[in-house]
Amino acid sequence: SVTQTYRNDSQANIEAVYTFPLPLDAVLLAFEVTIGERVLRGTVVGKKDAEERYENAIGDGDAAVMLEQAEPGLYTMNVGNVMPGERVKVCLRYGVVLRWSGDAVRFFMPTTVAPRYGASPLAPHQVPESAITVENRFGLKVRIEGLLRNARVECPSHAVVYRDTDDAALVELDAERAVMDRDFVLMLSAQGVERSYAIADRDPAGHVVLVSFQPMIGGLAKPEPRSVKIVVDCSGSMAGDSIAQAKRALSSIVELLRPADQFNIIAFGSDSSALFKKQAACTPANLERARRFCSELDATLGGTEIGGALERAYASGSKGEMPEDVLLITDGEVGQWQQVVERAVASKHRVFTVGVGSSVAEAFVRTLAERTGGVCELVSPNEDMAGRITRHFQRMSATRSTNARITWPGGAVERWPKDLRHVYEGDTVIAWARYAKKPKGEVAFELEASDRAVRQTAQIRFEPDREQATSTLARLAAAMRLPELDAKRGVKEAIAYELVSRWTNYLVVLERAESE
Repeated sequence: SVTQTYRNDSQANIEAVYTFPLPLDAVLLAFEVTIGERVLRGTVVGKKDAEERYENAIGDGDAAVMLEQAEPGLYTMNVGNVMPGERVKVCLRYGVVLRWSGDAVRFFMPTTVAPRYGASPLAPHQVPESAITVENRFGLKVRIEGLLRNARVECPSHAVVYRDTDDAALVELDAERAVMDRDFVLMLSAQGVERSYAIADRDPAGHVVLVSFQPMIGGLAKPEPRSVKIVVDCSGSMAGDSIAQAKRALSSIVELLRPADQFNIIAFGSDSSALFKKQAACTPANLERARRFCSELDATLGGTEIGGALERAYASGSKGEMPEDVLLITDGEVGQWQQVVERAVASKHRVFTVGVGSSVAEAFVRTLAERTGGVCELVSPNEDMAGRITRHFQRMSATRSTNARITWPGGAVERWPKDLRHVYEGDTVIAWARYAKKPKGEVAFELEASDRAVRQTAQIRFEPDREQATSTLARLAAAMRLPELDAKRGVKEAIAYELVSRWTNYLVVLERAESE
């Protein structure tokens, strides 16, 4: 839950507009605004209807609030007719499913939107303004329960105080307030805990089940040769620790290349430069050239023309038939990134992304990896960034599944996602199902990879206090269902898919394509 408070210090009525980030997988569960003595609560309506009702309220001199998703992970709120001296308190609550990566869970709470390079796809009023002289501050308390109750906790982003109580671990900022200039990050590491589970909860039409598995596949006995294209961001926004850690990681990666591999390194900013014209063999001479090239990198290349750099990587053809993969290291601070993703999909390359920094554009680096069959890793310089990038590079040659599937107990009326093509060792697989009647039994996860098979199971369980309460799990399930609905129904723009209450049906507000 997040609470933000503002005051109109001007002498006139104003309309306040601000854009704020949430984690990409976050699902808004509640939204409330208090203006003076009035409390306004959010309801889900169609985009055009919402805009019309908001404008009518403003025209009539009434207080009104409109919240919309500007792009994945980014929301814009309009608050109209705020009187002089009036306070506005914004309260929102969201839920997100945490994911294991190896032995760790990374929790982060974004607090700022970094300036983006290039033209913005957002409407003019949605583009956040930047002011380096303004210091907005926040306080924070974290309560850790459940499987992570006794986890080792590290906070690479802020100085924190850790306290242990009888029923939870507590984390607070060391100072009373911190400047909102970077994301808040917690790394929680735990060994020997159960990481496969199946949780059921009530749904208006019955029950939903969330399952989570973490497959351990094992390495290849004889890794195949590969063609690796390393694209590293040397724009001005990477200056300082980010570029220093990236250079350290590249030095380690060069040593991990095998004689049968082919490789190239492309540095970019406003323009790009490549180590070789085409993919090169891993000869001692070429590897030495790579070491010198990496040692001379610096964050002095201006802007972030990431599309051109990736196109250069795609065109750096390989000799012979072998898989072609891209490792992209960037802070992701670009505007028109959707076209970059579509070009990457068309290139037939797997793109493994490393999102660097304190306020990386998570939607870009994650979408780019997921759409191309790669994996995204988010890191900040204080998280052993060089080591994390090196391990991410090793993932490119790790075993991945060729046939992954989930088997549900009988009676499931819906299951999603349908596609589990891209499953890597140590990463979390999340899936959902809906049942008309209370489900029983176990869920099985199976995959085939190389010369081995993996099978994991989880017994469906109900939390005693969850079965009777309004179902947060069902609302998360509804939001995770949206991408499947987009593809299935030809939806042009899915505005909302929200569980209003445990006694009502799902409210689906969709803007259909003209052909529908």
